[in-house]
Amino acid sequence: MAKIHSLQSISLAFDYCGNIKKDGLGYLSEGLKGLASSLRSIDLNFYGRPKITNKNVKSLGECLESLIFLQTINLNLGFGFYITEEGLKSLWEGIKGLNFLKSVDLNLEGCREITTEALDRFIEDLKSVPKIEKIRIV
Repeated sequence: MAKIHSLQSISLAFDYCGNIKKDGLGYLSEGLKGLASSLRSIDLNFYGRPKITNKNVKSLGECLESLIFLQTINLNLGFGFYITEEGLKSLWEGIKGLNFLKSVDLNLEGCREITTEALDRFIEDLKSVPKIEKIRIV
């Protein structure tokens, strides 16, 4: 068990996984919080999970907020049809205090409820993170 608490990088793919239940992302987020002192890089792929909602993204944002040493976030929410500006704000709330964050790669392809204006605000907010070097949003 000691090894998992020193994990520095995690990559999980749930793309097209039909068995994730309504609260599955919330449970995952809670589990990842246990890695707060060691995790430096996170790569989560939910591409093609159209039932991901603002509530799910809020849980994810709360999780990210606890990962204080995180340097890299790669998050694929492509075709999350129910994610809106509210979800993007929740994600920002989780990211804004990550002072070691250097890179954000976010796929929102097919998230048709997110406006260009909301996305532009999100990018500007990301630029205010102290050590940010790379922002990529699709």
